Amino acid sequence: SSRGEGAVLCNDGFLSIFGSILRGTVGAKIWQPVSQPGNMKLSDCTIVSTVDSAFVFDGGYGIVTMENCTLLPALGQCAIESRRCPQHYDHIGNGTAILKDCTVYGDAGAADDCSLSLRLEHSIIQGKLHHVNVTVGYGSRIVFTGDSQIETLTVDTLDSLTSICPCTITYVPMDGGIQGTYDLPGGGRLVPREIAP
Repeated sequence: SSRGEGAVLCNDGFLSIFGSILRGTVGAKIWQPVSQPGNMKLSDCTIVSTVDSAFVFDGGYGIVTMENCTLLPALGQCAIESRRCPQHYDHIGNGTAILKDCTVYGDAGAADDCSLSLRLEHSIIQGKLHHVNVTVGYGSRIVFTGDSQIETLTVDTLDSLTSICPCTITYVPMDGGIQGTYDLPGGGRLVPREIAP
């Protein structure tokens, strides 16, 4: 339904959807699990939002595994977002999205007091990233469309990162991870960020 939400998982459950178009004000979301993380698996799905973000950790914490999915958020919204629940503001979004053979058009981000981890396996994201922990596996790619701020960044090869415009992507260096400043194809620049002690 374009007026409701395409798929909602709440209360610590498990939801698996295969071969579907999920369309709604929000395409799909994990909503405020309280004692155990929510767990959602979406396979061969197209996730479309008509108003909001395509996939949301909406005051919820948990893991979504997407295989062979395409995410299409509403104009100006995120493809994947972690945020406080608007109805229960004390519930903080804390999510992990594992993307396998996926195509994501749009930004991914977490509100400053929330968290979001992305793990890409043979997937592509084209957008901006904000306050995200990112692991870019072999065969995956991020195409930055503007300035981005990444909490942690692990990539199998820096060739996995490109941009379509001049932009700055800041990241927190990690032991065993990449270090230093890099110019990316397309005009982007990867710059380490100092974290306050």
